[in-house]
Amino acid sequence: MLATVKLSVNEPPVNEPPAPANEVPRAYQNTPLDERVWQAWLDKNREQEKARFARRVNVVKFASPILLLIGLFWWLAR
Repeated sequence: MLATVKLSVNEPPVNEPPAPANEVPRAYQNTPLDERVWQAWLDKNREQEKARFARRVNVVKFASPILLLIGLFWWLAR
């Protein structure tokens, strides 16, 4: 005997009417709150990047003279 399999199509639930084709899904709609949250997130990351850059500059400022002195002593010791 051959068994038949009925394939079901993803249909909307019975209690909800189907969305019109020209309607933008709610997930893609922008709201002022979303824009404010996005700007706050950008500002926070901008401040973090400024702090990281300042930290890298300080490390380079500290390490450069030390490496220069090591190179100078190595060159003089040859």
